[in-house]
Amino acid sequence: MRLITCLSLLMTGLLVGVSYFGVKAQLFGLSAALLLGTVLMVMIFRLKDTKQLKIRHILFLAVALRVLACFALPILENDFYRYLWDAYRFATTGTPYGAAPTHYLFDANLPAAFREILGNINYPNIPTIYGPVTELWFLAGYGLAPAKVGALQVLNTLLDIGLIVLLARLGAQPRWLLLYAISPLILKESVMTAHPDLLVGMFAVASLVAAKRAHTAGGLMGLAIASKVAALVLLPFLVFRFGWRGLLWCGLTLACCYLPFMWQPGSEFFALQTFATVWRFNPLLFAVIEVVTRPEYARAIAGGLLALVLAWIAWREWQRQKKRVVVNLPKPTVPPADLALGALLAFAPVINPWYLLWFLPFAVLRPTRTAWAVSLVVPLSYWHGGNFAFAGGREFGVPILVTVIELLVLVFCFIWDRRKPLYPQKDALE
Repeated sequence: MRLITCLSLLMTGLLVGVSYFGVKAQLFGLSAALLLGTVLMVMIFRLKDTKQLKIRHILFLAVALRVLACFALPILENDFYRYLWDAYRFATTGTPYGAAPTHYLFDANLPAAFREILGNINYPNIPTIYGPVTELWFLAGYGLAPAKVGALQVLNTLLDIGLIVLLARLGAQPRWLLLYAISPLILKESVMTAHPDLLVGMFAVASLVAAKRAHTAGGLMGLAIASKVAALVLLPFLVFRFGWRGLLWCGLTLACCYLPFMWQPGSEFFALQTFATVWRFNPLLFAVIEVVTRPEYARAIAGGLLALVLAWIAWREWQRQKKRVVVNLPKPTVPPADLALGALLAFAPVINPWYLLWFLPFAVLRPTRTAWAVSLVVPLSYWHGGNFAFAGGREFGVPILVTVIELLVLVFCFIWDRRKPLYPQKDALE
């Protein structure tokens, strides 16, 4: 444990240090941190005596790493400008939706700090893409410190620590909790670059695992979907576990989240439509589909295949629940939400590293080699054309070598997990 602690602190310190340098230093620093993370993952997987892993020690290490990470500047990312801008719009106009940032380019009343933020927003001609719960999260950061990304870093740190405590209380095994605590992806994406995607993981775990009543579970799932619409793929598990009452409460919660914005212009759905039909970055199975079919059909084919895979996952879970009812066993403690979210990402035309924050909390409760290994290779996509010239000149063009590495790791670990699961035929908490 001492060696793991020292290497984890070294890895986090490296990321904090390179965050104050240029893009090339950050790229090489992130790659070195991912290599250290791989070494740590192998060490944790090979631990024979897990009795030495105490939950209190893991929690202390997690807090120390996250507090250290708060001293970093955002690495290889500038999405936080959009977060700060949305918070300003929300606080001053009552809604972050409607007008795109370019609408305010010639606003003489714009404070100097937000004028600088406005000049750094990606795709300033497109309105915000974030759901109401995520926008409330940004607004909370504005309440702490307007125009300061550090406020969001602190909020995300508190959220992440709270999630670790929740996972520990749910009985997560120390080995996998430790793997989450030292994950470079979690530290970099959630704390250092302040991405809010862990809200989905937090609410989803609370809904599908921690909640005991339908109204609580449905409400929490509604909050997950109102954070990112990707959580919609988890609705079947909500129905399997809590019935249609859970779905009803989910719908009511969504209505409450969106109702305050109904009489005001705009929502995130215009940007989501643009995202779904135009954007492309670091695809995995979608890239394979593009190779074997015509580009104009790729998204439709990927969507159809995803629907089939999600239906298969839901059917398997339904059959599993029926068998448990027959033999008078309780419902499964942890549904295969990681598989559903993982399938969504595998077929998506856009896979940003921070999207993995959606399902990594479930990988603590349902550990797989695939989830943790992919979390160490997907961040290699930062070696794209916008950050490094050899990537091919296209701003977000990812080198074919990175895509091949990601696919090989995904396929290899998936087959390994199928042949020798870490937890073959039982729930992770049983």
